[in-house]
Amino acid sequence: MVKRWRWWLMVVGVAGTALAVYALLPWMQQGVTLANVQRIVPGLTREEVETILGPPNYPADLWRKKQVFWDADAYSLGGRWYISITVHFDADGRVDRTQVTSWPR
Repeated sequence: MVKRWRWWLMVVGVAGTALAVYALLPWMQQGVTLANVQRIVPGLTREEVETILGPPNYPADLWRKKQVFWDADAYSLGGRWYISITVHFDADGRVDRTQVTSWPR
């Protein structure tokens, strides 16, 4: 009887821990988040930007205009947000400026 009680206590503990980790995962995500978008500053290379934000989306004609686009649903303590960022590169392939749009979902 005592062994069965310990086993159930362990199962509930593991399940509770797994549920807590699952609930916190959106706030620990990589890629397009409010915090990562703020890390994109002039002078970064495209590779550095992709390291922070992950692979970009490819709307037609943007790369020819020296622009790259990312968007995603991101999660923060304030809830779920839609974020899009267009990164403009100069002739040397470095970030010139960014355009960021975000709103709560």
